[in-house]
Amino acid sequence: MPSTLRFRSPYRGEKNALVVPRTPKSPRGEYTGAPVPAESSTSRRKPLTALFGVLLVTAALSFALFSYRHKLAPTFPTGPSAYWKTNGAAPATSRIKMFAPSLGELPSVFADRYEFQLQGAKGDRAWLRMFPKGDGRISVQHPRRYGLPLSAAAVDGDGHPVADTEIYDVAVVRQLECLAFIRQILIDYDHEEHPHVHEKAHVFHCLDHVRQALLCAADTTLEPTRDRGVVSSPQSPHHYVGHQKTVADRAGGLQSAVHTCKNWTAVRTWIEENRAVGSQ
Repeated sequence: MPSTLRFRSPYRGEKNALVVPRTPKSPRGEYTGAPVPAESSTSRRKPLTALFGVLLVTAALSFALFSYRHKLAPTFPTGPSAYWKTNGAAPATSRIKMFAPSLGELPSVFADRYEFQLQGAKGDRAWLRMFPKGDGRISVQHPRRYGLPLSAAAVDGDGHPVADTEIYDVAVVRQLECLAFIRQILIDYDHEEHPHVHEKAHVFHCLDHVRQALLCAADTTLEPTRDRGVVSSPQSPHHYVGHQKTVADRAGGLQSAVHTCKNWTAVRTWIEENRAVGSQ
């Protein structure tokens, strides 16, 4: 039976070189079988050339698409969090001049402030002193320049509309108001005064609002694990000391987690300086 081996004809110089099947059992050592035309080196290179061409075209198209994407869509989402569902597409803030200036940051250690945990007049005063003058409302001229949405029109001291000026609420003040409202509901429950239906609905609205604010800030500071304390009144010797009861405290040290926070004093001053006309 003929072997499947092939070898090139000795007539290498001819254009129609032949490759014939080899039959080693022939008694005269002759070659038998029909001659088979050999593939030229040019024909063997054609598939490799075509494959190389396809790869080259693919690489060129990929580079062109990459360059086009960065030239025309520099703010295209680049991470999975950019595709989380929201209530609407957020504007590209990198292209918008922000109305609020950069007010700096400060290192801060969280600690229990007992006056904010008290009921009654002392606790009320602590919460009221925290709010800036003007009810957290500021006036902004030409708000579209800052990419701000449409809001209520600003008025002057006589109640006349001010051209190209609108009123906006500062988010942090609204969030603090929500916390103050939740505090009041807790105090009412403690005195067996249950909220009305609309107040109860507003409480859950506030909880959701503060929840979103916390996720927006997403403070990733690492805090030492605390022991479970005893919840009681601040005057009790067994009062839960919260953030102050840390691993370092048990070891006799005074170290606590340091957060990087916005300068609230500067923020409050900026709010008061830009408060809307008529806001107390």
